[in-house]
Amino acid sequence: MRLFAAIFSVLFGITAGFIAWARGAPARQLAALERDAHIEPLDVVFQDLDCGPRHTHVGIVLLENGERLVWEADGAVTATPLADWVARTRGNVSVYRFDEEMLTSADDIAREIRNLKHHRLTSAELITSAIKRATATTLTAPEPSPDDLAESPHLRLLVQK
Repeated sequence: MRLFAAIFSVLFGITAGFIAWARGAPARQLAALERDAHIEPLDVVFQDLDCGPRHTHVGIVLLENGERLVWEADGAVTATPLADWVARTRGNVSVYRFDEEMLTSADDIAREIRNLKHHRLTSAELITSAIKRATATTLTAPEPSPDDLAESPHLRLLVQK
């Protein structure tokens, strides 16, 4: 009986350790990405959800109650904690930053992102629509893809991993 209790205790400890390690995985992935550049509010983050050569999804980082959230859309507009957003990526993550011209309108852009919460959009449409409404700047052609957005002259690549 003691042997069973000892084995059970060891297995329980290993399981608890694994669960704690797994829960920390999103934070570790984000830390690895940010070794080259700290992700700031209004940064545009791209991810590959299908392991292909192109970006398949995009979001914009906003600060909400001290937490960095990625506002994104795939029909419905949602906000996802940045670490969780990075963790679900199957391929590369790229981080782009707006030029100074766009950053001067940061508060207006953030407000427009939030105002689009109840619209049905793609992720690229969310960002381009908010920019258009906040600054009257057209970033891409209508019905943009994430790759179209990445080619905007108002964005510069900070890091890709």
